[in-house]
Amino acid sequence: MLILKAKQEYKAQRYHARRRGKEFLLTFEEWCLIWTNSGRYQERGRLKHQYCMARMGDVGPYVIGNVKIITMSARMSAAHLGKKMSAEACAKMSAAKKAHWAARRIVVGVAQTNRGVV
Repeated sequence: MLILKAKQEYKAQRYHARRRGKEFLLTFEEWCLIWTNSGRYQERGRLKHQYCMARMGDVGPYVIGNVKIITMSARMSAAHLGKKMSAEACAKMSAAKKAHWAARRIVVGVAQTNRGVV
């Protein structure tokens, strides 16, 4: 692990955690140890197959014993587990999906007309 790059990533994670109002009590050395022991440091990232540091149950501070290295998809699944969307949120998502598919039908229809398919 390149120390300078790792230090920047540590500071970025600490900054973003604090910005979200989450306590971040890990030292740089502890943070490095967690990532090194996981063997996933090179696979860190924001894509669903990449790894991140998450708190157990998404509660409490970032401290040794309360964090784990998991994939982003696992983190997102855990974050939404047991949560229900409001009726308003469901209605907005439904309207957005309908608009998306309606726009796609128009674009596909135009493309097929231009090729003489229709």
